[in-house]
Amino acid sequence: MGSACSQQKNNKPVVHPVNIEKCAKDQTERIENSAHLSKETILQAKLRDSHLDDSFTANGHSTKTDLYSKVAMNHVFIDKEFPHVLPSITDDPHHKLYESCFKFAVWKRPHEFLNKKKYAEVKLFDKIDPLDIIQGVLGVCYLLSCLSAIAESPSRIKSIFNTRSSNLQGKYSVTFFLTGVPTEVVVDDHFPCSPDSNELIFSKTQSQELWPLIIEKAWAKIYGCYTAVEYGLMDFVFEDLLGVPASFVSVTVANRENIWIQLKRFIAEKYLLCATTIESLAEDRTGLVTSHAYTVLSVYEDSSLELKLIKLRDPWGIGGWKGAYSNSSVLMNEKLKKLLNYKDKNDGSFYINLEDFTSYFSYFSVCYYKENYHRNYICASHDRGAESFFEFDIEGPCNTNIEILQKDKRFFRGSQYTYSEVEIFLLKKSLKGFEKIAMMRSKGERYVGIEESNEFLNLQAGSYLLVVKTAKNCQFTVSCYAERTISLIKVSEPERQPNNVEYYFLLDLAQKDPKFEEFEERCRWSHGWAESYYYFYLENLGEKTWKFKMTFDELVNVEIKHAYQKGQNFLSAVLQPGQREIMFVRKIDVDEETIIKWSAQQFWL
Repeated sequence: MGSACSQQKNNKPVVHPVNIEKCAKDQTERIENSAHLSKETILQAKLRDSHLDDSFTANGHSTKTDLYSKVAMNHVFIDKEFPHVLPSITDDPHHKLYESCFKFAVWKRPHEFLNKKKYAEVKLFDKIDPLDIIQGVLGVCYLLSCLSAIAESPSRIKSIFNTRSSNLQGKYSVTFFLTGVPTEVVVDDHFPCSPDSNELIFSKTQSQELWPLIIEKAWAKIYGCYTAVEYGLMDFVFEDLLGVPASFVSVTVANRENIWIQLKRFIAEKYLLCATTIESLAEDRTGLVTSHAYTVLSVYEDSSLELKLIKLRDPWGIGGWKGAYSNSSVLMNEKLKKLLNYKDKNDGSFYINLEDFTSYFSYFSVCYYKENYHRNYICASHDRGAESFFEFDIEGPCNTNIEILQKDKRFFRGSQYTYSEVEIFLLKKSLKGFEKIAMMRSKGERYVGIEESNEFLNLQAGSYLLVVKTAKNCQFTVSCYAERTISLIKVSEPERQPNNVEYYFLLDLAQKDPKFEEFEERCRWSHGWAESYYYFYLENLGEKTWKFKMTFDELVNVEIKHAYQKGQNFLSAVLQPGQREIMFVRKIDVDEETIIKWSAQQFWL
């Protein structure tokens, strides 16, 4: 997703050469001191191996830790979990910047690389300007574009921090929501710098504030080293930094109008948005950077001119789009500039029309941030194929997001770790039993929401049952983000529950919207897809017993699932007068082609 460097000219990385003789002696000692460290840091192993619970924090303390409890006021804090050694920068000796940039880096404190006489002059926060962030040598534009979007409201940036101001001890605390769990991460204030200058290797700000440096370092710490966090997905960043549900939307020319409708609505809702360019484009001609992340700021539409514009900002803060409606385009005339309240600044922001946006961008991420919404979560684990049950009550109408999160793959670098397939079923309790609300199945993703777009469901007052199934042994977090406070309770056996949740869901769905085919003796059926299930719904409204058998002549990427009777290639049911029944098969791989061919046999007794 693009890389930048400590200084930029014409959007190209610049890495300052190193005086090797000058640094070799000091660096030899640093490398020897770090030789005992494995590629996996203490913290990374702790985060990877820990069972998810309500109390774990990245420095082993409560999230309400007194930041100065272990640091005397006249001592500088040194983070032993993320030491000032080469393995904290990179665990890859073949990295393209290993020799030229990383190997001889020196770790300095803010008053040193900012040339301040006193530490009191160092500021954690000042203006918190989204245009202030400058990318370093790491390819972390995905992280910085999200920070830029979050910084549109300074209070959102401050909400990440437990430390509210700079301190002489150099101890800084942030809270990330790792796997949906609020987790305190503590870092010190030493940062890698070029040995021949005071210049930071990684990200910084024009205003000399520390907050982006602290977040980037904490982000690197939880995953082991700085280079471990190169390249990533923006929706993951939003989820982990804010504890707010997010998702990504694929951008194609074919879904252009739908993209515009979504962007307009998301901007109106004041959601946070970032977009990423395609993997291959003509950078010199377009001015865009390949696989690079941009913050989405606003949209503009003029129906009389059939004009649809999207305003973006490059986290590098310079350059930008060169095509139609760009800063230098003749189409950006004075009338349009006035309508857009346009300011001709070289700050990385620009307008692009919808046609070009859908041609040059591959997807955008949206974070469903809402002021004054409430977070709650509960951690769980179970064996392959098992079910977990969670109950909660809602006192009144409530926009609610529920998602299942699994540990990030970055914690398991070098292993065969994969995300489990997850199925979620949400039911509302009623006097008659249960009412189907929503169901969702993921192929195997870090997170899956109960609603397809992972946005919000409007739930009414009542009692609810959430059922979670995983395809393999799995630890996960159930995260809830809603406009009311919702308390999730894990129950071993619900007081009332359907014997087979898929059966119940599909039966309820088919009864509400049947498209019947009529048979003899007042018997009828309907069939169709519901998520990854293909169902056959039967009703016997006559006076005779109806025996029905479905034989499958060909099944591709399908397994037979039925609550009562199943065979290798058939489903069958016997319906008494007045009885309803549903039989179904299940898609094995949600992304692969599916073929179902059948023949039916029936008779009456």
